[in-house]
Amino acid sequence: SHRPWLSTVAALATTAELVARASDSQLLILEPTATTALTRITLDPTDPGDIVLVVGPEGGLTPDELQSFDRAGAHLVRLGQTVLRTSTAGPAAISVVNTLLGRW
Repeated sequence: SHRPWLSTVAALATTAELVARASDSQLLILEPTATTALTRITLDPTDPGDIVLVVGPEGGLTPDELQSFDRAGAHLVRLGQTVLRTSTAGPAAISVVNTLLGRW
């Protein structure tokens, strides 16, 4: 409906595959224990790189996976005080990202 941009939902990816994307994209990892809220980060709408939003499995990511993402320069972010199911967390986070980019 007249939008110049659509979110792409990609296939499942391994931690290593996602870490490899960190060098040429903004990697946002949804993590309920993160200290930074997604609403508090700054995204540059003019940055041509991809924004990769990672929603982990039900039960969360392992400590080793979180360390790998952190070492790769990913941003660990939380949505809020409550934990959403993976089926809800992704769409909710996309809404926040669209707002941060000034699209809404």
